[in-house]
Order: sequence, then structure tokens, then C-alpha cells
Amino acid sequence: MLSPQRARLVMGEEEVMFSEWVKLRTSSEDQRWTARVVWAIVALKLTFPVILGGPFLRLNKIVVNHKFGKVTAKDAQFQLIPQIQDPQVLAELEDMPTSQDKKKAFQDMFKELQE
Repeated sequence: MLSPQRARLVMGEEEVMFSEWVKLRTSSEDQRWTARVVWAIVALKLTFPVILGGPFLRLNKIVVNHKFGKVTAKDAQFQLIPQIQDPQVLAELEDMPTSQDKKKAFQDMFKELQE
């Protein structure tokens, strides 16, 4: 059996102990992709019925691309969340500064401060 896990709730200082576990298998809405079975902690009264964290994402080789709203299961190259199709949203995403743009802006700001 898996060991109990302690956690501190986001709201307040209360610490709780989770000791119930279940085997969990998730799949895409269309049933074309199924995740590997994982042990999940039962944590009642949360905002969402299931929270899939880092260990689940690593085990199932899932990559999250926040910029383009993509969640891909790499082994199957399966898009778990449909791609954004709205041209206006895509244009806004394309206009977002890249990490190189941010780095250059920071370097320029730093040079100005030194002068």
C-alpha cells in the first residue's frame, strides 16, 4: 500500500493527511487515447474532481504548450486539447514576445541603467 501524504490547503493553515488511494485510468473524450494507469490520492471536496500533476504528465509523456494552447501525448502524437482555430486568437498569440525578445528588452534596459 502507498504511504499517506500530508498537504497544506491553499486557503488557511490547515494541514490534511491523505491516506486513500485508487488506481486511475484516464482517456480522451473520444476514447482514441488512453493514459497509463496511475495511483491517485483521493482528496474529497476539491474544486476539480481530478487534478493531474507533474508525475502523471511525465509518466504519460504529455507536453503542454501554453502559448498555443496545445496538450500533446508525445508517444501517440495525439492532441488532447483541440488546437485553437480562431484566427484572431492565433494572431494575438503570434504577436506575443518570444523569450529572445524579452531577453533583448532586458539587456537594453540594463544598458540604459548603466549609462
